[in-house]
Amino acid sequence: MARWTQRVAKALEGTAAQVFLISLGRVLETNRRQSTTMIAPGLEEMETMTTYQYTLTIGESEQLALEAALELMIQHCKEQIAARASAPYRAHQASCTEILRKLRRTPAELTSTSSGSWPGSPL
Repeated sequence: MARWTQRVAKALEGTAAQVFLISLGRVLETNRRQSTTMIAPGLEEMETMTTYQYTLTIGESEQLALEAALELMIQHCKEQIAARASAPYRAHQASCTEILRKLRRTPAELTSTSSGSWPGSPL
C-alpha cells in the first residue's frame, strides 16, 4: 500500500469511508484490464509501457464517499506541497483532480427497484 493511501486510510480509520475505500480497491483490482502500448512505432516489446484501465460501477452513496475521499486527498496533497514535501504529491493531486472531474462529468444511470416498475405489475 502506498504511503499516501496509508495516511488517508489512517485519517478515515473506523469510518464507513474507510470500508468503502477498501472495497473500492478490491473492485478495481478484480476489474483491471491490462493493455500494452507502444511508446514509438517500430520499437521492440521492451520499449512498451503497460497501462491499466478500469471500469467501475458504484452507487449514489459510494459516489458521494468517493468524492469526499478524493477531496480529502487533494487537500492533503496541497498541504504537503505547501510544506515543500517531495515529488509524489503533485502527481497524486493531479490524478485525484482528474478522477474527480471524470466522476462528476459521467452521467448517472437511473435504475429503480420499485415493484411498480416490474414488468406486468399493476401501477
